[in-house]
Amino acid sequence: MPLKELLLNSSSFTELLKQHSINPADFTIKDEGFIISDKLLSKEDVFKEMILIEGHNESGRINLIGTIYCNFVKNIAVFELESAERVKEDTANALNRESGEGGADREG
Repeated sequence: MPLKELLLNSSSFTELLKQHSINPADFTIKDEGFIISDKLLSKEDVFKEMILIEGHNESGRINLIGTIYCNFVKNIAVFELESAERVKEDTANALNRESGEGGADREG
């Protein structure tokens, strides 16, 4: 089961999405496929991994950075938020033109 589906089964995670006005259908876990394949190859049932969740709302893009704790046997996952960054599109676009990198403002 994909990490996104496991997280959406958690009421605390869906509440976190609501706090940041992110539609549950409108977020991605950066490198989700790589994380899952790496953990499946290691044959671990339970793992802990730092992840980046990219979400979108009316204000633009929001990055949620934190740790996911996942148990594949019980099909549960918990996300522990460490910081949230609102990416200002005009700032990101200007930086992309100058250096090919994006910029972000920290919220917490």
